[in-house]
Amino acid sequence: MAAPACGMIWDGYHSIPMAIAVVLSTIFVMLGLAKLPYSFFMLLRVILCINAAIGVKRAREARDNNWVWVYGILAVLYNPFYRFIWETKALGLS
Repeated sequence: MAAPACGMIWDGYHSIPMAIAVVLSTIFVMLGLAKLPYSFFMLLRVILCINAAIGVKRAREARDNNWVWVYGILAVLYNPFYRFIWETKALGLS
């Protein structure tokens, strides 16, 4: 199979199901820019956490430590069990 233009090796780690998961996650995040009920954002956290956990698993199988860290941090940030509270006042967003 030919390598994609971005230079990544197209193997089991960079597969079609993983690409579909990334595209769907991106679409859900863009939908989150609209004013939607809180339940949508809880569903979004679950979806992003699951996708990040799958990314950790696939990156570990490919022995790609940089992506293990990236996906691991995303899985922790978007986990549905513990909510991180960001200080918006410090950012001037309130």
